[in-house]
Amino acid sequence: MTRTKRNLLICFDAFGTLFKPNRPVDEQYTAVARKFGVGLNPDGTSTFNSADVAGSFRNAFKQSAKEYPNYGRAVGMGAKAWWTKVIHDTFIPLLPPSQQGKPLPQGLAPALLHRFQSSEGYHEPSPGLKPLFHRLKSLSSQTNTEKQTAAPFDNVVVGVITNSDDRVPDILSDFGLRVSPLRYGTDVGESLSRTASSTITRTAKEEPASGNDIDFHCISYDVGYEKPDKRIFEAAEGMVGRVIPSSTSLNGSLDTKDWIKVFVGDEYRHDVVGAMAAGWVPVWIPEMDGKVGEGNIVARPDGHYDVDVEGEIVMMDKSTIKDVKWGNIFGSRRVVVKCSSLEVLVDWLASLR
Repeated sequence: MTRTKRNLLICFDAFGTLFKPNRPVDEQYTAVARKFGVGLNPDGTSTFNSADVAGSFRNAFKQSAKEYPNYGRAVGMGAKAWWTKVIHDTFIPLLPPSQQGKPLPQGLAPALLHRFQSSEGYHEPSPGLKPLFHRLKSLSSQTNTEKQTAAPFDNVVVGVITNSDDRVPDILSDFGLRVSPLRYGTDVGESLSRTASSTITRTAKEEPASGNDIDFHCISYDVGYEKPDKRIFEAAEGMVGRVIPSSTSLNGSLDTKDWIKVFVGDEYRHDVVGAMAAGWVPVWIPEMDGKVGEGNIVARPDGHYDVDVEGEIVMMDKSTIKDVKWGNIFGSRRVVVKCSSLEVLVDWLASLR
């Protein structure tokens, strides 16, 4: 008897799941500002500290988000100009009297923009994103060329669903991942024109989807909706037909209702609740490097959670991988998989031979 054909659509949150700031953002802002002499007295002491920067940054971010929602896209401002405004509005109120009325150093905003649009400002989870995603893509029979063992899935499509602006593809590419330029709401040509100066160079015509670690991005900046709104998950489902060319021989259907859909994130209220409402299986990885992500729920003294969705929580770590069966996760029950790491998740998926 041949097994049921399986097609997997697996998407990831970006910030907090695939990478995190390597130091608190306010500390990085402060360090870069001091390199440019911002807020320095003649004796070399500073007129502000990272706590001051954190408070000013929060105010600047909230004000810009109120005046120009979605990073100013609707008014043609764009994320680069939006973040430049936030940077200026963060530091100008902190300037000492001797620097009031003077422009900020010309290189300050570009230096911070580059830092947080590349791997310079972030770190990745162990053992690194490249080996994890290369292994994930090898779980498809379409890309498993060695054929030493049967691949657990016929097709594996990997995407990113994130509440963010358009920096994420460049950050992931800078970590060494092979990132397709395909984004929701854009054609490949337009995506390439937007990333002409970046390290993302592949097109769907130049390289098949199987050559990418990340097949597409659904970014709230492009979609116009943020998680937990199920419409951003529906947008991701619609990308599958663009990733897999019509000439590909599918052992299944492009109708994603027949696909296994998994979403991996660190924030319960955005990632888990949103995925569950959209009919996906949520994988919740609340801790990256032992730190709980923002916006998460915590266990009550009785060990249960104040969950916002009806679903059983299935625990998965290195010691329990062998005990978690296919039917436990992809059966008829509604489950939330609480997983200890991305590495454990990929190990479990690989075990489903």
